[in-house]
Amino acid sequence: MSVPLIYPRGLTGAEHKSSQAAREEYVQGRNLIDSGTIWTRVASSEDAFDATVSALVMWEHRAQLAELVNQSDHVSRLEGAIWYPPWQEP
Repeated sequence: MSVPLIYPRGLTGAEHKSSQAAREEYVQGRNLIDSGTIWTRVASSEDAFDATVSALVMWEHRAQLAELVNQSDHVSRLEGAIWYPPWQEP
């Protein structure tokens, strides 16, 4: 069975994620989270930012994720397939 993978950096676009100020601006500008305390924590590290944004994007597209089917080709079954939201497909 092939499990879809995500590429967290592919879910946010061309943001400067190495900058805490850029992460804070991204989170604030998109109203992803209501609480100021939470967005400060989300923006506190690249890992927290990637994990939170990935979870929110996957939640937003949960219906599409639920419809994914197992891949049958050898490479996808061995390596996995990267899932992108519709607006970010390669």
